[in-house]
Amino acid sequence: MEKRQRFGIPVVDRTSWDIRTPQTIVLTPTRELALQVRDELTNIGRNKRLKVQAVYGKDSFEHQRRDLAQRTHIVVATPGRLFDHLTQETINVSEVTTVVLDEADEMLSMGFLEQIDDVLQYMPRESKLSYYRRHSPKQLRHLRKVFERSNHRKH
Repeated sequence: MEKRQRFGIPVVDRTSWDIRTPQTIVLTPTRELALQVRDELTNIGRNKRLKVQAVYGKDSFEHQRRDLAQRTHIVVATPGRLFDHLTQETINVSEVTTVVLDEADEMLSMGFLEQIDDVLQYMPRESKLSYYRRHSPKQLRHLRKVFERSNHRKH
């Protein structure tokens, strides 16, 4: 089973079509990967008619804002652009139950630790973090500890 199927199938299974706001956030290091993951999750969730949005830099913020205002079940995003939407309050994350870091080791090697930490502070206390990577650097363990401290998050 491919890596994205390993997290995609359980994510899709837990996603309710009736909830109109995102229930899962998937962070990726690049817009190309965000688009690829969006397409794969859309395919996995096609029988449930799930709406998967990709949010990344160098695309119209306003267009993304309009898309996010519609029924959106899963958001696949780069950390910086998602943080922009969070600070502008153009995305509702109150129903997010799962945050997935896809290629987490790559994001850390690209210097995204602070941006990921900023994004995680906006996630509901009840949400769970999972990450998929090739290696297990110390920074990932640190990030998990930060995420699990419920008093650290804003929401």
